[in-house]
Amino acid sequence: MVDDLSEVVKLTPEGEVVMLRPEMSAENSILLVLLAVRVANAVGSRLNVDMAPEAISKSIGRAVKTVRNTLATMTKTGVIDRTNEGGYKLTIQGIRKAHEAARSLTAKQAIPRPESSGKEVQTSG
Repeated sequence: MVDDLSEVVKLTPEGEVVMLRPEMSAENSILLVLLAVRVANAVGSRLNVDMAPEAISKSIGRAVKTVRNTLATMTKTGVIDRTNEGGYKLTIQGIRKAHEAARSLTAKQAIPRPESSGKEVQTSG
């Protein structure tokens, strides 16, 4: 999971999350940031597993209003929960979805593209 995640987000020594792929959807960006926060908590570089909407906004480079609207939708679908302190954290379902998103992004990077490699890809048939 950490290897998949390291391709799209980085953690600072202070436990802050920095997105490496700003072109992702707001939902995927939020999923991956919250997964990174959970990993940072598990390894001891962060005290909690939740984030405030403003902190998420800063991490993913999106407007706070966009983040709040996306968080509301994600809460309704059950991938995140709102904490008593007003932050948001992944549910078990959200952890799975975030890991799948990270894995699919990593897999897309590993597939060589003919236009980028200069080599022709042949398919068997």
